[in-house]
Amino acid sequence: MLNIAYKGGPNNLESFTLNIQCEPIEVCEPTSPDEIVIKVDNVTGRGCCPACVYYLDEYASCKVGSLIHRCRNGLFCNPSTKQCNIPSVDPTRKKCLIEYHNRNKVANKGLKFYIETNKRKTDIMYYPMEYETDLLDMPDCDDETGHYKIKQCRQEKCFCVNPEDGQFTFGLSLKDMAENVTCKCADHFHKTYTLGSVGCPGRDCYYNETDLHNLEHNAQIHMKCDSAGNFEPLQCVNGTCFCVDEKTGQPSSTKAALYGALQTLPCFDLEKSKKLNTKESDPNYQNGCEKLVKRTESLALEFRKKGTELSNMGDVTCSYDGRYGSRQCNAFQCFCVNPSDSTLAGNYRIDRSAGKMNEMSCRCALQEFYQMKENLPYSKLQCDTLGNFNAFQCFNEGRKCYCVDENGSRISKEGPTQCLDKFIKSDINGLQKEQICQFMRKTLTDKAMADDIYYTVRYNEDWDLVEITKPQDSQMYATDPNKC
Repeated sequence: MLNIAYKGGPNNLESFTLNIQCEPIEVCEPTSPDEIVIKVDNVTGRGCCPACVYYLDEYASCKVGSLIHRCRNGLFCNPSTKQCNIPSVDPTRKKCLIEYHNRNKVANKGLKFYIETNKRKTDIMYYPMEYETDLLDMPDCDDETGHYKIKQCRQEKCFCVNPEDGQFTFGLSLKDMAENVTCKCADHFHKTYTLGSVGCPGRDCYYNETDLHNLEHNAQIHMKCDSAGNFEPLQCVNGTCFCVDEKTGQPSSTKAALYGALQTLPCFDLEKSKKLNTKESDPNYQNGCEKLVKRTESLALEFRKKGTELSNMGDVTCSYDGRYGSRQCNAFQCFCVNPSDSTLAGNYRIDRSAGKMNEMSCRCALQEFYQMKENLPYSKLQCDTLGNFNAFQCFNEGRKCYCVDENGSRISKEGPTQCLDKFIKSDINGLQKEQICQFMRKTLTDKAMADDIYYTVRYNEDWDLVEITKPQDSQMYATDPNKC
């Protein structure tokens, strides 16, 4: 029973008091898999009682001022359309909401992406490319902040990201095995060791500061993640081992044990222990990369704190699970390696002098490793020279081709390339299919798409994205292999 007193003196208090009985709500159940419904306090009963609040997607019907049916964070109930819309095309808005808006828009409106000929001065022609309309690859945005959720799932896989920009941090798992994956361990280490750009201008400064953070990370004994981005259930620090909740990292048992008595812990996994080749002389339950760098990095860090740089102490970087980071760099180049033993993963490398080190993620090379070396059923995709997912994927001798985003998720319709090849040969100079797909990626993430505005790739001293109105049907180049 809740008492609410209206304004008035003490003598009027009783007469202006309402007795409000709140209906108890234990849990709010969605009626469909895509529905978002959350229990929110102080909604009904003059702001005193809880209610099940439904959060609506973009373009969903809405009622202005409704407390029960609200537009998702970043959207508003447009009184003109009576739909949930994005307020403006301001590019400073949350990146996840922009991507969500754009993917939803191309799917619902059937928008196309155009390539403009640069060989004709008149009778300009356009080649239309269809966006992928499968909404299963929509980004998962946080309803409160509008940022990316730290766990994202696309097609058959889930992975951990930086919530602000959606960039991969660490952790990869198959979607049907990722129900209990939270990515909280990956997020913890990303926040701990990620550098800010403030106070560190220039590429050389970035490298020096990054090297220092890697040095500190490798020299310390700390908790670690599993390969999916959760906390490793068995943690060892300074020879003392204990069990933690893999989702949160909080201790799951009051029992602890010395390294030699690991078998007494409820979370001990004999098979996993054998894979680590652990010995009683290795008191910290470390993976291969940790074992290699711990001694040298600790020594180098101590000397660095005293103002002395030790050279030739190794350039190995460990990932958050203690295995080798999929991207390794030395003084001259960066390259992709297999996490288990640091052997080269393909021929993916780049000279540091090229200034593109930050573009090298080795995401594709890592997925290739899990598929080929650990026999996990990830999709087989083609990698570019940096070990990233090639923006243009083509199989079956050109009969099955499409564009993908940086996560390897399809962003264009799948189909043959005969007509596109003919268009490029007859009407385009100097534009590769990989570039086309990279431009297509940008349309989905750079800024919110406005109504009645379309994108084309146009040449003006260089190729760039240009906003246009919808081209006429007479300007369309045929996409049917039987007509082009």
